[in-house]
Amino acid sequence: LLIIQDSRCPLDVVCIQAGTVQLKAKILSGLGTSEMILELGQSITTEAESITLTEVSPTPYSQKVIKSEEYRFTFKVEKRTAQ
Repeated sequence: LLIIQDSRCPLDVVCIQAGTVQLKAKILSGLGTSEMILELGQSITTEAESITLTEVSPTPYSQKVIKSEEYRFTFKVEKRTAQ
């Protein structure tokens, strides 16, 4: 995983926009490996699954830089149904 953007509003600041997190991830599927951009709260689909980045921690604070090794990500993976 590569963190492209973390623009979430720090907990100790009042923001006009909430911000987001974007990751570049390698996705393995039946068709092989591909790199995709995942954004917090938005789903991407492969031929068999829907993948959503649902949570990112820790929560940002204005005076603390989050190191890449401190990040934790939660994903929701659902099988797609045949149409």
